[in-house]
Amino acid sequence: MAYNELIKNFNRIRDYMREFYVYGFKSRDKFTRKSSRSYDDERRRIESWLGDYMSFRQTADGKNIFMSIDSRVSHHNPLYKAFKTKSFTDGDITLHFILIDILSCTEEPLSISEITEKIDEYLCNFSNPRIFDESTVRKKLREYVAEGIIVKEKKGKALYYSLSKTNY
Repeated sequence: MAYNELIKNFNRIRDYMREFYVYGFKSRDKFTRKSSRSYDDERRRIESWLGDYMSFRQTADGKNIFMSIDSRVSHHNPLYKAFKTKSFTDGDITLHFILIDILSCTEEPLSISEITEKIDEYLCNFSNPRIFDESTVRKKLREYVAEGIIVKEKKGKALYYSLSKTNY
C-alpha cells in the first residue's frame, strides 16, 4: 500500500470518494474543487485502497476510470479499507470516555466551564495529567451534538450539554 498514514479528517476523503465514485471520475482539468496536486494525491491514495476494484477504459475523450465490484465474489466491503485509515489520537479517546462518564453521572445539563472543570478534577489524580482547554472540549461537544450523542440547549447566553436520551 503506497499510502499507509492515518487520516484525521475522514470527511475530506469521503468527499473525494463521493466525487469519484458517485458522480464519476472527472479529469484533472475538470476537477475544480481543489488543486491539481490535491486531486492527484487523493486519487492515488484511494487507488491504493481500492486498486483491485478499479478499472479503466480508453476512449476518444481520454481515460475513463471506474470502480467495479462483483458482490457475488467479494465477501467484504472494499470501502472498509478507506475507513480503517481514520485516526483517533489518545486525546480523542481519553476525552470521549471522560465526557461520556461525566455527562452520564449528572441529571442536569452542564455548561462548558462546568464540564472543563470536571475534566480537570477527573484527570488531576494522574501523575502526568493531560490538560484539555475549553476550545478542545467545545469542539468535541460540537462533534457529538452533530452525531446525536449529546444534546445542547441554550439558557440565556450560555450553552448547556447533556447526554442524548436515545441509544448511541
